[in-house]
Amino acid sequence: MLKSLSFTDYTLAELTGIFREKNFPAYRAEQAAGWVYKKLVFSPGKMTDLPPDVKAFLSDNLHVTGSIIERVFESKLDSTVKFLVKLADGNYIETVFMAESGGKSAVCISTQAGCPIKCAFCVSGRNGLKRNLTVGEIAEQILHVNAHCRDNASSHNVKESQSRPVRNIVIMGMGEPLLNTDNLLKALEIITAKWGLGMGLNRITLSTAICPREQLDKLVKSKLVPNLAVSLHAADDNLRKKLVPHCKADIAEIVRNAKWYRSATGKELTFEYVLLRDVNSSAKDAGNLARLLKRCNVKVNLIVFNAVKDSEFSPPPEKDVLKFQDVLIRAGIMTFIRQSRGQDISAACGQLTSSE
Repeated sequence: MLKSLSFTDYTLAELTGIFREKNFPAYRAEQAAGWVYKKLVFSPGKMTDLPPDVKAFLSDNLHVTGSIIERVFESKLDSTVKFLVKLADGNYIETVFMAESGGKSAVCISTQAGCPIKCAFCVSGRNGLKRNLTVGEIAEQILHVNAHCRDNASSHNVKESQSRPVRNIVIMGMGEPLLNTDNLLKALEIITAKWGLGMGLNRITLSTAICPREQLDKLVKSKLVPNLAVSLHAADDNLRKKLVPHCKADIAEIVRNAKWYRSATGKELTFEYVLLRDVNSSAKDAGNLARLLKRCNVKVNLIVFNAVKDSEFSPPPEKDVLKFQDVLIRAGIMTFIRQSRGQDISAACGQLTSSE
């Protein structure tokens, strides 16, 4: 009996088992996977080298994708495209595609509908958590973006660079990835497998605000280890509790767990810090962060707060942002100011929500 209705919920080994149960040759499963992940064909009727009985089985039992693109928003400021994705149960998520010259395109994917962490400056968690995404719903976001790039390559509304397939993945959309670790790991298997999307782990970055050792250990044991970005936003526990109220770990534990992951995997480690005017963006705040990270040999990404409706926060002046960066650089910490993308379509950091 099938456990779900989406082809993308299953690994190749699982699909092969299902096909064998139906007395189909095992190689038919890999053929079907090739149509879905390599050729971006989601209709069994168009999988021309599959026999009629296999096509009929897929049509009747395994929807290739369980989600659909409801709306597409294109930025007038840059080449960012945001997708409002409708899930099978009526919930919504958002996925963002960012294209740059030279083919350095990236997709920002979600792992939960809503978010339980409720960072004070982020709209994703305003309505709490609806549910975890399934394996297929995580992987399908990349399929949707790649198919959109293919289908709109010649459109005058789509920049030339957007016609290229996704090159990088940032797991930084809606939700806390490490609260949906099991489904994420299986999705990563599909995303990185040769029979799947075939993407290298070095091109994937996972962002977490909680950094739990137990879940990081699951990644390490699975050998599905993306780069790690830790959303810190404060160097003081009292302030961080206000900004990230649903994280139980203190800052020392978060930093310790992040450094352990880097040591265990050799992966790139970045700390992310959203700058909020008169909250965490003073020279004193920068000095506290510099002391916290001085011996960690890490990179820091500074993110200027992106305006969201009904927020109590605002971005700091540019001079304060540059001063903050300067304090960290003088402490020997490699520090960058991350460019916000797609602000006019609410696609930037902290702006993603289910805008149905």
